[in-house]
Order: sequence, then structure tokens, then C-alpha cells
Amino acid sequence: MRVRGVLTACLVVLTLWGAVQSTGGIINHGLSKEVICDGSDIDPEHEEVGPVMDGDDRCFPRFEDDYRTYEQQRDFQRGKHQDVVVGASCLGTGLAGMAGVSLTRRLRSRWGNGARAPGAQASFSDFRTR
Repeated sequence: MRVRGVLTACLVVLTLWGAVQSTGGIINHGLSKEVICDGSDIDPEHEEVGPVMDGDDRCFPRFEDDYRTYEQQRDFQRGKHQDVVVGASCLGTGLAGMAGVSLTRRLRSRWGNGARAPGAQASFSDFRTR
């Protein structure tokens, strides 16, 4: 496999991983400014309230046995925000890299492979378009 093929495969994997990472962070409220409970939000009077948490509320997330306090849920969401940031940067890097590989391939096919005799100087005619 050529170097370009290996590089493209690595960039595709990086792009897909970035998309999955950022999507997971968004689903878990990583972009929310408020602390949101993804399950039952219980206030100090033991009544279930809306998804937006206050300072004394407890969150019983779906698919978990333990509860989270307001601070624990806020820290959880901050971690998910980091997932969004890292995923978006990996996604952007992968897409930019694939665009660069594609551009390089197109330019080489248009201008030739750039092979010249040893010691030959580049001239303007080497760079003109068809």
C-alpha cells in the first residue's frame, strides 16, 4: 500500500473517531450551560422536578444505580464538554488532512510528478496551467 493510502486511512479513522467523540459529548449535554439531569432529578423534599438541577438536587441517571450531586453532575458535563472539543478538533484535522492529500494528488496529476533531471532549474513553464 502506498504512503498516500496509509495516510488517507489514518485520516479517515481520525475523522470518524472525532465525529463519534463529539457526538457522544453533545448527547450527554456537553454544550449545555445549565446542569441537566438525564434521568430522575430529585429535590431536597424528595419530589421529582424538571431536568435542570439546582444546588441541592440529586440526579439518578438512567442505567446507573448511584446518584450524582449537583457538583458531580456539573463535573460530568464539563468532562463531556472536553469530549466535544477534542472530537471537533480531531474531526477538523482529519477533514483538512484528507483535503490536503486530495489537493496534492490533483496537483501532481495536473502538473506531472515533478521529476526533472538532476541539477535542472525550475522554470515558469513547469507551473503553467493547461
